[in-house]
Amino acid sequence: MRNFFKTKLLTLGTLFLGTGLAIAGETYDLSANDLFVPEGFDDNDNVQVILDGWINNGCDQVLPPKVDINFEDNTIHVQPQAQTEAQNHDGELKCLPVLTRFSSVADLGMLPYGNYEVKTNNGWLVHNIQVLEATNSGPDELLFAKIDKARIDYALDGAAPGKMEVVLIGDFLNTCQTWDEIEIQTQPNNTFVVSPKIKIEGEICAQVMTPFTVRVPIDEPLVEARYLTHVRTIDGKAINVVFTGSPEL
Repeated sequence: MRNFFKTKLLTLGTLFLGTGLAIAGETYDLSANDLFVPEGFDDNDNVQVILDGWINNGCDQVLPPKVDINFEDNTIHVQPQAQTEAQNHDGELKCLPVLTRFSSVADLGMLPYGNYEVKTNNGWLVHNIQVLEATNSGPDELLFAKIDKARIDYALDGAAPGKMEVVLIGDFLNTCQTWDEIEIQTQPNNTFVVSPKIKIEGEICAQVMTPFTVRVPIDEPLVEARYLTHVRTIDGKAINVVFTGSPEL
């Protein structure tokens, strides 16, 4: 009965928007269920936090979050936003009232080293982040592989049911690049940070790109919750994948 009333309220609310009160191109705030704050950034990195939640139809466009940084008290406010699209056409509802997940990356840029407080949902979701002082002038202290895509998939080769893996797709940039190690660090707040470290072997390196696809198991037991996989790549960049733990993606 409780789910019935929730569904009815969502449907009526969306229909109400579809009667002309929602203007195409209008920006409105979203509410985040989760705020992910990966650790390990330094002051040469583009610091990122990730917001995850629901939008009440599949037509509206999720925008980059609004970011407000106050360097006087080192507080950072991030607000997920969306833009309305046309809700009806010739008097008929165009967008079905279906809850759709969104994940949105807030790029905070290069921040001075220190401790910051990150807030969203008018301060209801709060996490702290420490930006480290870089030990070199470049974006990466370690040599990371060039990663183009990342995804989460069920493990192969007879692994335990529900076991998951991180799939990394990218390229070695020359014939001397090879794997050093791929480290998955478990962090607070259901966050995994993946560091695909490479090394250089040999002296004569042909500038030939070699594609690779690797699968790395997530050894941490997963529950039915939302998780972030934050994959570091070259030039201080990262790829972020939010997923639901077992029993299903």
